[in-house]
Amino acid sequence: MPREMTIEEAIPQKRNVNALAGNSHSQRQVLADARRIEDKKQAARQAELEDWAKIKRALEKEFAAYRAQHDGAEPNRYPHPDDIILDRVKGVKIVRPINQEEANRHKQTIEAEILQDALDRAREKRRNDPHIETGGSYFMAMFLNETLPKRMRFSSDDLILKRMELRHVSQRELLKRSHHANKKAGLDTRRGAKGLPPDLGRSISDLTKDRVEIYKKGLIGRELEESINAALRTRLG
Repeated sequence: MPREMTIEEAIPQKRNVNALAGNSHSQRQVLADARRIEDKKQAARQAELEDWAKIKRALEKEFAAYRAQHDGAEPNRYPHPDDIILDRVKGVKIVRPINQEEANRHKQTIEAEILQDALDRAREKRRNDPHIETGGSYFMAMFLNETLPKRMRFSSDDLILKRMELRHVSQRELLKRSHHANKKAGLDTRRGAKGLPPDLGRSISDLTKDRVEIYKKGLIGRELEESINAALRTRLG
């Protein structure tokens, strides 16, 4: 048996029906209700912005004092004031990573992808391939690196150096290092599995590159995050 509608539910519904039917009085009431709801949302956003503006100012002073006492070094603390984005329309967003654990996991994933690329190149006898972006896993490592705030990224030279240092490591040693790196990064990857082929790595990046800014601004949802993680964990063979 269907539940009977309460008077609180029935009145707005009746008003909406009348407004759609052209009743001018109901239309004015509906518009007034909508304005009141939007005003409340705006007031809540403004209050949140003011609270976070105070937090950001306090963090900026704290970080500046730390830099002054430590030769310009950044404190190991989250969130960084630069990562607190205050938007009058969208509200407050925190750029990821939002804590040290997430930052570590992100960089560990990059390192795991570089090791996977080295392992794939060794198995396929591509150690001396001059095309630095050939490996799909290396391509994904660069993509992941771009999602980090600039101050946290590996430099291009760092990434190339990491790759070159692995050129003369034995395949057996690479297999062991890759397995440990995947476990450390929390990647559910089968031992000895192949990484992303170049075309697939590039295709995944093409599908997600328009979401990099979303990720960096902290707007990424759980479903999208899981889909990207699943793509990165995919191993063929």
